[in-house]
Amino acid sequence: MKHIIRLLLFVISLTAFSSVASAQNRKQRLTREQLAEVQAKHIAKELAMDDKKTIG
Repeated sequence: MKHIIRLLLFVISLTAFSSVASAQNRKQRLTREQLAEVQAKHIAKELAMDDKKTIG
């Protein structure tokens, strides 16, 4: 009986954790276009900083 209760608690906790994790993934997921835009902004920022270092 204890084994069944432990197993049930484990399954419930696993289900709760997986639903929280999937909700976080839905909020953080970017489309390919959004990801490309973020990467382009990061690259542009790095290039601008490099220009400031070499010019100044």
